[in-house]
Amino acid sequence: MAILSNPTFERTVSRLGLRRIEEALLCAPARHQDFRRVAQRFAEVAGVERAVPMLVRVVERDEEDGREPILGYSSGSKVPLSSPFGQATARLDISVADAAGMRATMGIFGSIWGWKDTKVGDSLLIMARPVRFGSKLCLDNVEQLDTRYVGKVMPVYLGIQGRVAGSAVNSLVGHALDQDVDLALSAAVAAICEACGLSEEQILEACEAPAQFVDLEDLLAGLHAPTTPEEGSAALVVSKRIACLAIQAAALRQNARVEHPDAAIGAGGSGKLVDRAAGLLRSQPEEPTGDQERAAAGIAAALQSRTPMKGLLCGDVGTGKTLAYLAPAVAACQLGARVAILAPTSLLADQIANAIVRRFGDKVAVQRVEAGGKIVDPQAILVGTAGLTTVAAKAKYIPNFLIADEQHKLDTTTRERMVGPWTHVLDVSATPIPRTMALSLFPGVQVFTIEEQPVQKSIQTLLIDVGQRKRTVSAIQTAIASGKRAAILLPRVGTETAPGKDGDVDANRSSVLKAAEQFEKAFPGKVATLYGDMSDDDKRDAIEGVRSGRTPIVIGSTVFETGIDIPDVAVMVIRDADHFGTSQLHQMRGRLARAGGLGECFLMVDDLTSLSAETRKRLDVMTRISNGFELAAHDLINRGAGELEGTAQSGATSSVFKLIPIRPRDLLDNRIDLPGTLERAEEREGSTNRRHSQDRLFN
Repeated sequence: MAILSNPTFERTVSRLGLRRIEEALLCAPARHQDFRRVAQRFAEVAGVERAVPMLVRVVERDEEDGREPILGYSSGSKVPLSSPFGQATARLDISVADAAGMRATMGIFGSIWGWKDTKVGDSLLIMARPVRFGSKLCLDNVEQLDTRYVGKVMPVYLGIQGRVAGSAVNSLVGHALDQDVDLALSAAVAAICEACGLSEEQILEACEAPAQFVDLEDLLAGLHAPTTPEEGSAALVVSKRIACLAIQAAALRQNARVEHPDAAIGAGGSGKLVDRAAGLLRSQPEEPTGDQERAAAGIAAALQSRTPMKGLLCGDVGTGKTLAYLAPAVAACQLGARVAILAPTSLLADQIANAIVRRFGDKVAVQRVEAGGKIVDPQAILVGTAGLTTVAAKAKYIPNFLIADEQHKLDTTTRERMVGPWTHVLDVSATPIPRTMALSLFPGVQVFTIEEQPVQKSIQTLLIDVGQRKRTVSAIQTAIASGKRAAILLPRVGTETAPGKDGDVDANRSSVLKAAEQFEKAFPGKVATLYGDMSDDDKRDAIEGVRSGRTPIVIGSTVFETGIDIPDVAVMVIRDADHFGTSQLHQMRGRLARAGGLGECFLMVDDLTSLSAETRKRLDVMTRISNGFELAAHDLINRGAGELEGTAQSGATSSVFKLIPIRPRDLLDNRIDLPGTLERAEEREGSTNRRHSQDRLFN
């Protein structure tokens, strides 16, 4: 049995994220309006200065044709406004009368489409403000409502801006209720129980539903047809808790890892892997920070568990995340585990492989696996880009420990291709994607944080426009004269800026190569280029030239963003900074002062005054917040967490109830501690670290 549908309803169902029309009651209203008492005589609202509900009747206005009302004419013409394809004006006048026969004129402004079928004799439920002009009564700010709610409490559906109108949601819900209310209720209840993974009784108890809602059907009735506004408000509160519970359930399902006999690495001796990782870390020339030691020990301890780790190593750019995960990775490899490291670019993969050879080459084997290549030694630490997943699949290679470095640059499915039931997974990022941040709020994800910087550095971020370009040129000249490096970065090849003949930064866009030509005139022999279309060998040569100081100025595209370690970059100019997200900007800024000291980052736009309020706010955040974790939290709050069980890594978080806005703070405030589930997970993973992260996120 099914509720009859049509193409219009099908589009609405799809855009709302419902599976079928029978689930229409999962569309929650934003609020409820009380129409239990509706004015039926204008005398009842005399002197009222706000919009009030009224019941009126359309009356005849056309003396020549008593069959239809004249809804108005466009200025200077006789084209009826009821014709939407004519020269319709944005104003519409309709004459109405109350129950006593008193007349008034309704002034409709803006869109008149919803009034085109209004006929003489129609009864209308409206919200309007009564205004008198001498003896004439007018009704302003008119909103047409559904007459079936006269004497009732009406749910108000807002829809999704740009996708689904509130009126379309109202029609969908009304259609489902009119067609088969029992089927609509049972379908919604089934979807709620499925999403939460609990029975009706468990859901209502966990969400502290008032006694008036004896079951979920009762709750849905209170949501869509409450007898009082108070009942509707109570139903909305419980529905939001259920939506948060469903998101929590989705996160737990996504985070869940099942014990596996082959998961534990180095379990032969208690602490064996932890001690080995600590020794490798302390064997390095630089003294590790306390945070690095704690992160490395935590990762090593997790690798010894029979429950595969789902971990997040979050540390700001330059805090030494690579060494913190390499120490336990090398220790695991020495104990016979298969270890693989994924990186988003060849440059970063090269850098990681070289770091392993340089630091641990006498203790472990490493293979840099190119796309289309072969795995020569499965027991070596394998390092590659997304192409490694294809190579691994062909070789039937599944690692015991998989590390995804710069995780925010890898899509959700890339990493999953190499994950087996026994594989420990560690995501590494200074600015985790919103979806990962949201999942880390719940048990199942072990969060390791690094805050201490191994070197002392201070980065100043300035937001400027091209009118202040001389500041950037002066800073570049000073940096080069003192033996430092400078980077000029642009959104993409073909949107570069170049210095003019006098050395200023020109606001005109040009290619990276043309920009480099112009800089070459001012700094002969000191300019390198770096962009995505270059061969890997040319990229390596360019980076080495900048690193050695042979070409201390690099003109580059966003390829400079990910993992490139060049000491002594003292000045960075990011052109068209409004084209980037906060994570990208922070990653590029992280290339500054890698060896310590002072750094200047200029975020340059064409014109500060022309930026939208949203863009200006996003860029201002960059000048105030220098910590990547805090920027990632800001990103989560503003962009949304995405689909916790899907592939979208940011945007609206879908839950079982549609149209209920869920913020990260809501997820924490409405977190349900289900017996035997969350408590054990919290014990296993260490709740202190997670709660510390949450405090930083929202307090």
